[in-house]
Order: sequence, then C-alpha cells, then structure tokens
Amino acid sequence: MENTHYSAIGVRNERGSALLGVVLLLMLMSALAAALAVSGETETLISRNQRDGARAHAAAEAGLNHAVELATTFIFNWSNNGFGSADAAVDGLLIGPDGLSGTSPTDADNGGFDARGTITAAIPHDVSIALAGKTNLSYGAELIDDLTPPAGKPEDGNPLNDTNMTVLVRSTGHGPDGTEVTIEAVLTAYPFPAVVTNDDIDVGGSFSVLGSFGSIHTNGDLTGTGNSGTVDQMATAVGSYLYSSPSVDGHGGAPMMELPPVNAADYLPVADFILKDDHTLVNRSTGAVICNASTPTTECNGWKWKNATSSWYSNSGAIITGTYYVETDVDFNSIGPVSMTVISEGNITVGGSPQVWAETPGVLLIADKDIKLSGTPGTTLTEGVIRAHEQIEMSGNATISGSVMAEDAAHDSSTVTSNSIQGSVTITYNGGLNGDVFGMSGWREVR
Repeated sequence: MENTHYSAIGVRNERGSALLGVVLLLMLMSALAAALAVSGETETLISRNQRDGARAHAAAEAGLNHAVELATTFIFNWSNNGFGSADAAVDGLLIGPDGLSGTSPTDADNGGFDARGTITAAIPHDVSIALAGKTNLSYGAELIDDLTPPAGKPEDGNPLNDTNMTVLVRSTGHGPDGTEVTIEAVLTAYPFPAVVTNDDIDVGGSFSVLGSFGSIHTNGDLTGTGNSGTVDQMATAVGSYLYSSPSVDGHGGAPMMELPPVNAADYLPVADFILKDDHTLVNRSTGAVICNASTPTTECNGWKWKNATSSWYSNSGAIITGTYYVETDVDFNSIGPVSMTVISEGNITVGGSPQVWAETPGVLLIADKDIKLSGTPGTTLTEGVIRAHEQIEMSGNATISGSVMAEDAAHDSSTVTSNSIQGSVTITYNGGLNGDVFGMSGWREVR
C-alpha cells in the first residue's frame, strides 16, 4: 500500500491589517476635519471682512450725509456766512476754514468743514469723527472741485475756484482692522423754475413766463382761467392740472420739488439799513440811528412811517440805494429807478410803477409773510429772486426778471390768501441767481 504525500499550503498571517485600515481611515477623517476647519475659518474671515466692510461703508455714508448737509446749508446761508454770493461760498468751502488759498501741501485744511455761520457741527479735513455709540467706527470728509476727465483736473485748473457750480464731497469710513471705504457725491446747483410754490396756484389773463428756466411748478394743484397764458418751458403740478392754453405745455402728477425755507433773518447780514418797528432807521453794521420818522412828513432815505399800521412805505423817487431789512410790513409804489433789495419780517406790497433792480446780488424781495405785486405799465423788478414764507399774488402789468417762490407756510397774514398769477405779468428767468439751490445729483463708491 502506497502512502500518498500531500504538500501543505500555508495560510498567510493577516494579523494587523485591520489596524492599518483604521489608521488610514483616521488619517482620511483627520484630513477632512482639517479641511473643514480651514474652510470654516476662511468663511469666518470672509464673513468678518464683509461685516467690517459693511460697517465701514455705513460710516462712510454717515460722513457723506453729514458733509452734504453742512455744505448745502453753508452755501444756502452764503449771506450769513459773509459771502457776496452762493458761488463765493462754494469757493470758501474749497479754500477751507482758515480762508487762506494756499495749495494742498501748504494748506492742509483745503476742503475742510468748519463751524462758520449757522453750521454748528464740524468735520475736520484730516481727523476722523467717531460715530456715537459705535466702537471702531469713524469717518472723515472733504469737499473738492469736480474733476474733468480724462485728465482728472479741476475744470479750470484751479482746485480752489469753482466755475461750473459743481463740486464733489468725498467721505471715507473707517472700520475695524483698518477697513476703509470711500464714497463721494456730486453737489450741483439746481435752478428753480421761474415760478414755484409749495401749495396750489391759480393762473389767468395774458401772463407770460419766459426764458431757459421759464417754467411754473407747484407741489399742489394748478388751475387756470382763460387761455392766453404763455410758458416757454413747462407748467407742472404734483396734484391736478386744470388749465388749457395753446402756448402752455403742462401736466399733473409731477415729482415733488423740495423748497428751501424762507427766513428773513437769514439775510440780515447783507443789509445796509434796518427800518425798525420803532420808526427809526439804523445803520446795520454800526447800529447807529440815522433817522427818526416820528412825523408823517419825515423821510428816512426816502421811507416814511405809517402810524395807523405801524409799517413803512415809500412813494419817493429819491429813495437811497441799499439793502433794507424791515422789522414790520412794508410797501412801495412809484419809486426809482433805484438799486434796492427789501427783506421784511412782515408783508411786502408793491404797486404803482416802481423801477427796482437788486442791490444785493441775486436777491430782490424776501418776506416772512406774503408778497403782493400789482404793478402798472412801467413796473420793473429785475435781477433777483422774490421769495415769500407764505403766499405770493401777482397781477397787473409787472415785468419781473428772476424767480418767484412761495413756501406756503400757514397763514399768519391776510394780505394774500392763495398763490396766483393774473393779468399781463411777465416773468423771465434764465437761471444763475442766488435763488438756485445745491443738491446731490449722484454718488458712487471709490475703488
């Protein structure tokens, strides 16, 4: 019997392979965890950067709003701030608080905002203002002349002289970790229409509103009678428009137009004389009494006092040139020709056939109450704005060169009860007067 021999096949030892698999799995999980940790940290950093950028942008917007408010207020109050015109006030802001027109390397406050005039808060040119109640948030702002592309230089080559009534306000917001965002806005002059009112206006007769800005606008309703009116540009109303004339293009549903407040006291610094409510005439700059109109026959620079109404009036052809600030009602008729500006804390009434042009550049008649114009042929009121805190009524044959505005405040006076243009009044306006206002026409982020 033969024995059969079989060769034994050995089985490999697999002890430790499971450990290796676990190690490899742990390495994979560790790499995945590390990747997730890095991704999470990156997302956190991105989120924080976005948050810091948003906070810096909000700070820049706060600075821009602050600076725009200061600049527009300063320019509007050009007279109170010692300037001869709104354009001169713009140059004053470009030059800066010290009033010295040195170049930027030698005059670091160019374009800075200060506390002159009615401005009560300041933005230093080179120092950031911290936002109240906010940690690590601040802003700084400056005003610069607009730049002409592509050269990137001021429109006339002089950064301290504006020639086109357009400037830039630049604000930089500072956030945590050195984050900065810069935005800038364009400020430009917006000429008012020849006639603009906050409340309803009624038109009629053969009136004419002429010139490149020969428009009528009301933030209320526009109604009219007859069909002989002429408007060179357009007649618009925020409310209803009820007037038909072949020479007037008009419509309702127009956008609201924001009107500046009318306050006689804002113009006091440009006055030469004050007609006081105690029937004396004083020199505004010195306070010296020049004349006392205590009797009906006494004339003070051509003005007389009415005891019955405690007001001033003039029908004198020899009235003295000047800007008159009146503490009461005032009326005048057939005076002039004379260079004269009248600013009244009461009503202004104009009749007869006066010939008057603005003595303070761009400013003709300002009233804290009503203005009533009822001139006859030969009446001319030229080269200035006419503004009433309440209402304005125009009739007769007056010829007006300038813009007319009624703020339409609550009726404190019964001289005029509603805005109207009647008769053959002619109003011509081509812009460019101090009645124009500055506003923001656009803004962008500077990258």
